[in-house]
Amino acid sequence: MDQDPSADAPQPQEEVEARRSNVTNWLLVGILVVLVAIVAVTFFGNDDPADDAAPNFPVGTDSTTTTIAAGTTTSAGTADTTVPATTTTTEATTTTTVLSTDTTVVLTPEQEAASQTATDWIDALAAGNADQAWGLVAPASQAVIGTRSDFNEVFTGLVEGFGAWAAAEDRAVFVNPVADSGEGSLFVVTLTGTVTQEGFTAQRAAAIPVFIEAGGTARVQPFLRGDLIQFITPIESDPLFGFGDTPQFDVIVPGSPTVLFFVDGTEVSRVILDRSNGVTRATAGAGSSIEPGVHVVTVIYLDEGIQHAEAVLFTFGEGS
Repeated sequence: MDQDPSADAPQPQEEVEARRSNVTNWLLVGILVVLVAIVAVTFFGNDDPADDAAPNFPVGTDSTTTTIAAGTTTSAGTADTTVPATTTTTEATTTTTVLSTDTTVVLTPEQEAASQTATDWIDALAAGNADQAWGLVAPASQAVIGTRSDFNEVFTGLVEGFGAWAAAEDRAVFVNPVADSGEGSLFVVTLTGTVTQEGFTAQRAAAIPVFIEAGGTARVQPFLRGDLIQFITPIESDPLFGFGDTPQFDVIVPGSPTVLFFVDGTEVSRVILDRSNGVTRATAGAGSSIEPGVHVVTVIYLDEGIQHAEAVLFTFGEGS
């Protein structure tokens, strides 16, 4: 979008619309260009895309958030990840380059499964295992790609993009439940760290939606995207975008979707929406309790058949 939409009277979004419609994420421009071509092929080549339609999530109650301290990379597992029967406790280690925590975090079984599935997918990509990576993609996202053979056409881009996170330094992970239905639950896993992509090393962030079926099978859901989220503030930059005052986030998204903001894994409780000319401008503040340092904002929009999430790092406080 080249210009901001004209404003109707802004109105507050209903309180935290967590457990709602369907979500997904993407990061690299190169991968996005490839996906645009694939989506075009899919629309013309898929005989009955409704057969693999994503579940319809009703708007739910407020979501909870969990932060997982990073640092370890697990090896790729099987294509289907089943939610464990017991709650997992993760011992956190302190990271210094990006985000850090020194507390012990107790995950729900589904949060643990979502985190592990995203990690398994990244590891499968990094290992060049296209069969395993394809098996870890949810059916609705597979339908967007097309066939297993079509997946090969985007595999190299995925390896260079998401696969690079397997070797990220000071990696931190945040897991947020965002929608729920009788068919399953949708989570977004946000990654931060120092990562090398296309020969360039920088502090970055990425977000991966994960869908967990009611029966317990967890798979990534990265391809049910609409148009891109346009960040007005912050924007992805190197050095990182800095806020001198309390951060306020401003994005433009297509249509009239639900828009969610998470800062370091904690959902922002008040979002202002301005809808006009077929687009929505969403604004949210980080709150006065944010500490100086490096942080990540994850923006999610949910609309009919669309699950999209993106994450951007920013700095706040002295030196910003």
